[in-house]
Amino acid sequence: MDNPDDKSMKEKRHERSRAKHQENNEKTGGDKAYASTLLLPRTKFPVWNEPPVTRKQYHERTTQELYEWQAKNLEEPAFVLHDGPPYANGNLHAGHALNKILKDVILRYNILQGRKVSYVPGWDCHGLPVENKTLEKLKVGVCRLP
Repeated sequence: MDNPDDKSMKEKRHERSRAKHQENNEKTGGDKAYASTLLLPRTKFPVWNEPPVTRKQYHERTTQELYEWQAKNLEEPAFVLHDGPPYANGNLHAGHALNKILKDVILRYNILQGRKVSYVPGWDCHGLPVENKTLEKLKVGVCRLP
């Protein structure tokens, strides 16, 4: 059980803490007693992120501005990656994601090596996958076409 002398010590500590808290409030103009005790780094990063704004800035900086900068500053021949259609054969699967991620890594690696890069998306698959799917749905063989 606590003895009465201990309670008076606790009360004294509590009073000192309350006085310090009130003093900090008067200095800072608000209830920020702990704000002055934290050693946080000062950065230029905003406290809150606004995804629509930052996404637009980041997208412009990593696409059009990057290509313009490369055209002005890099003399080497360009590393051009001609990509095929995204998923012409069948349904989407993990292999398609792996394919795109690997191509992105290759481009980023070449940028880091100081090369001028260019990504050319391709969409021409001569209609063959679409034609095959149509024939499958119609249940018509190639031999029966006029």
